[in-house]
Amino acid sequence: MTFNLSLPHSPACERNQDPIKEVLEKELGPQQNLLEVGFGTAQHAFYFSRFFPQVTYFAGDREQAHINFLQRSQVLGAPDNLKGPYQITATDETVLHNLDIKSFDTIYTANTLHIMSWKESLSFLKFGGDHLKSGGKLLIYGPFVFEGKFTSESNKSFDESLRLSDPRMGIRSFEEIEEVLQRKGLSLIRKYDLPANNQMLVFQKEES
Repeated sequence: MTFNLSLPHSPACERNQDPIKEVLEKELGPQQNLLEVGFGTAQHAFYFSRFFPQVTYFAGDREQAHINFLQRSQVLGAPDNLKGPYQITATDETVLHNLDIKSFDTIYTANTLHIMSWKESLSFLKFGGDHLKSGGKLLIYGPFVFEGKFTSESNKSFDESLRLSDPRMGIRSFEEIEEVLQRKGLSLIRKYDLPANNQMLVFQKEES
């Protein structure tokens, strides 16, 4: 698959977009809105919004990432259903944002929790619970630790490199994530094992 050399590019995003798309095909409803938190290079936002034209796709990240979205929009053009970029910044206390819609059918994030501190991750998880509609889904993609064990030696090495770079970073415990979300009324309904020792966790908010 070719890509535009003038645009920010993540090989990992290029590799995982189709496996993630297959999950989204199963989990997304016919007409709904979706918020991506932490779009990074914006590759997923532009790819998925084009593939799912029935979904109104909101893309948010820290302000320093917005240039990636704007450059991609200028070069490729943004589909009508793609909205953004919105400012979304997780802090130790809360999530700062300028979203003009307060509740979503789906909130999706990929490869973000392990590069945030645990306090920032907690803020994001609580934000997800607060901004999902009744019956809405929170989809979290990335590597995780299950029952204190890494799913591969490469993930263990990756975790060590993250913590050497910044002790606040690291691959997160599935059980700790689940405990936080259960307190916000979300339950795990599915777990997809995806390539490169990653998973997609799908949590659903209880019906009001």
